Amino acid sequence: MFCTKCGKPVDAGAAFCALCGSAVQIPPSTPAYTPSYPLSQPAHSQTSVAAILSLVFGILGPCCVGITGILGFILGIVALRQIRRGEGKLTGKGLAIAGVVISGLTMLILPVVMVGIWKDEKANRVTCANHLSALHKSVAMYTMDYDQTYPPDAKWTDAVSPYVGDTAIYKCPNNQALLSECSYSLNAGLSASPISSISVPGETVELFEADDGWNHTGGADMVRSCNRMALMGESHICFSDGHVKILPIRRIRNSPAVIWNVTPLKTP
Repeated sequence: MFCTKCGKPVDAGAAFCALCGSAVQIPPSTPAYTPSYPLSQPAHSQTSVAAILSLVFGILGPCCVGITGILGFILGIVALRQIRRGEGKLTGKGLAIAGVVISGLTMLILPVVMVGIWKDEKANRVTCANHLSALHKSVAMYTMDYDQTYPPDAKWTDAVSPYVGDTAIYKCPNNQALLSECSYSLNAGLSASPISSISVPGETVELFEADDGWNHTGGADMVRSCNRMALMGESHICFSDGHVKILPIRRIRNSPAVIWNVTPLKTP
């Protein structure tokens, strides 16, 4: 503190200046400022869970054929709205934007992938039907050489092999991953039976899709689902007259229009 008259420093607590003797004037103290409202503490912010999930689902989209991309896109939009309305309580805007972008790209890829899968499945259907038709012709050539009688069930594939030009017809395109050498089975009800015992060739099963391999025969319970696009499962059936159909497995097993058992001829 200094003397207001001579400007010399004054000892703290002194009432007069030691040099000029003037009375020391103590300036009034300024009161501390007290706000009229309580100071609010900054709120603790947290990362939006929806933003995190949006990014995760978007990244998983290509692995799930784009299905999770739809969820990721929706969660990203929800996260952005929550962050905007959260007044700083929520963070993760960058994650949400990244999730929306990645999920959107995945959604654009999804239709292309689905069309590709459908085209591939359609081509496999045609190929499978052609294989069954060609195999039926081989069976028909066998019957012409063996008194119009079907091959025995224990070795039917071996029996018709001399009449098969291309061994590729033994495999269904949707069955390539399996180790079995043959994707088709002979209806056990036709084993060593004469063709004349079939009263309704257009409804009697001759060949069908199965997984049990070479020389396998069986019935309706052995039919496998070949169509990966059908929720209920479908399979190709070749009837005794040579035409091929793809039918739901439930109909193949239960419909009276699909005949599995052949009534043996009565000998006089």
